[in-house]
Amino acid sequence: MPGLMTPMKQPLVKRADRAMRSLSDLLNALLDFSQLDAGVIRANLDSFPAQRLLEAMREEFEIEASEKELQFTVQNCPCWVRSDPALLARIIRNLVSNAVKYTPAGGQVNVVCHQEQGRIRLEVRDTGRGIRPEMHDAIFEEFRQIGNPERDESKGLGLGLSIVRKMARLLDHQITLRSSPGAGSTFTISVPLAEPATDQSHSEFSFTGGQRVLLVDDDELVAEVLVSLLADAGNDVVTANSAEQAFVIIQSAEAAFDAVISDYRLPTLSGLDVIESVRQRWPAATAIILSGDTFDPRLHALTNTGVKVLRKPVSRETLAQALESGFLRGDAGSVTP
Repeated sequence: MPGLMTPMKQPLVKRADRAMRSLSDLLNALLDFSQLDAGVIRANLDSFPAQRLLEAMREEFEIEASEKELQFTVQNCPCWVRSDPALLARIIRNLVSNAVKYTPAGGQVNVVCHQEQGRIRLEVRDTGRGIRPEMHDAIFEEFRQIGNPERDESKGLGLGLSIVRKMARLLDHQITLRSSPGAGSTFTISVPLAEPATDQSHSEFSFTGGQRVLLVDDDELVAEVLVSLLADAGNDVVTANSAEQAFVIIQSAEAAFDAVISDYRLPTLSGLDVIESVRQRWPAATAIILSGDTFDPRLHALTNTGVKVLRKPVSRETLAQALESGFLRGDAGSVTP
């Protein structure tokens, strides 16, 4: 009677899934930290609208914040900034993730921006427990976690803020903290303003509909957002949360997939393994890798393979453009790490 055991096994499966995602996050943090210390990561400065980054943050965290019963708001920001879009996104994501993680239910997490003297201040505010003034410097040290005395691994290793500080220094962006016990915390990063581009390269794109897409991501929140974007446009989306599950879907599929979108770092294998499997059956399928780490040598080696590499958090516009170009030409296009 295997069917009767399913409800009993579900909590164990969910716990194992959370543990696997937590381990993946820890390994990614260690990799980021080691690459920053080794000088492997380089800043690639560009001018881009801050709103694009903030919209991605809203899409990524609004579901998680809602599940924690937090009021989560992201202020619109019409300014263009000069920074490395991937590194700046990693900084803001770490700050928002910490705020959501450590703010009790019923609290607030707000992302706001202020313009001042050729720069904008991006602020991540929360109504959490706050941090004593004498600990403000300590929280940016490696393996320091003020709010995790029980050493709960789901809350990370204490590398997040250290990585934030190292990336901010790499970009020459000042980061500051205002916080006191019982008054919450506000992390601020100061970013240079930039002149808006005069072309239409950042105009809004609409998703191509009517395509069959395989989406592979082990992060339920990210997958839910991407499915919503793709399905709302009329695409047929099939999801998998691991490479192994994706292989089963690929092997048993009766209809071809027009595109495959996969996270790069999956629990056991790589998203590249998924793409290789899809292309063995459907060579013309558009192939897209989503990654928060485009500094990995394997990703840069994809230049001539036709696989698109999109930096996380991917915006609606960027994803739409990548799919559109692949569907229109009938091939996978070029890599954009």
